[in-house]
Amino acid sequence: LLAGLMAAAAAQKSAVVADAQLQKENAGNKFLQRKATLDEEDEGQRPQAPEAGGSECPQDLELRWAAEAASSIYSTPIVTDLYSDGRKDVLVSSFVHYTEALDGATGAQLPGWPAFHKSSVHTSPLLYDIDFDGTLDVAVATYDGEVLFFQDSGQAMPAYTLKLPRQKVRQDWFADLLPDYVDHSHPDVGAA
Repeated sequence: LLAGLMAAAAAQKSAVVADAQLQKENAGNKFLQRKATLDEEDEGQRPQAPEAGGSECPQDLELRWAAEAASSIYSTPIVTDLYSDGRKDVLVSSFVHYTEALDGATGAQLPGWPAFHKSSVHTSPLLYDIDFDGTLDVAVATYDGEVLFFQDSGQAMPAYTLKLPRQKVRQDWFADLLPDYVDHSHPDVGAA
């Protein structure tokens, strides 16, 4: 019985098609063919910018690391020296419940982070010294109308939370708007 099960499992095994197919599809992609190098090897070796009209990026950019966030990201991360130690860190607000701080060199989560909050976020984090201690704190504006502050260690600062009052909106708020004089009955694209 065991030999029969093993034979059935072996019969279902096939060569990896996805890798071969991906390699075939990406064979002409010059960006996937580049190899990353260590910083020590790069010192003093900056490539020359290509001539105008060339197909290469004039900047020396290469992927050093990738990190997974707690959820989708709808805002621009900020690159900053969070601990004033001369090293760059990356602050990013994920869409649901977390603000994360990553080591700029490795992409590793910094100690004490991610910082948890109860709302969703559509905005980038900001740096502001809310408690005037000489250290920048991280501010996050949430969908619920709160501005939350976190220390550089990721610790929440609830005493400094700002709560924006809800605004009342008339049911017919659009009634006094000027009419749209653009004719939208015909498409703009492709018109001769």
